[in-house]
Amino acid sequence: ITYVGTVPDPAFAKALLQWAAPADDPWRPGHPSITSTTAASRDGRRVRFLHNWSWEQVTVPVPQGVRDVLSGAVHAAEVPLGPWDVKVLQDE
Repeated sequence: ITYVGTVPDPAFAKALLQWAAPADDPWRPGHPSITSTTAASRDGRRVRFLHNWSWEQVTVPVPQGVRDVLSGAVHAAEVPLGPWDVKVLQDE
């Protein structure tokens, strides 16, 4: 956990976020309305949460196969997200 006790100007905020979420992270969303967070399940597998914070449907490329925990659907290359949608994904 990193705590920053400041109100950064736009240039510093951009540099700080680039440090915190490196551009080479394959799970870093390329679309501005998408957020991606990660956790670990009890058995140690990665669980990923994709949120679409817009009224537009978006397709998110994924770097590896994932299974939708809620629907059971398997996605090999991309995950569709409807408006204001969330997907809970587990690595295959």
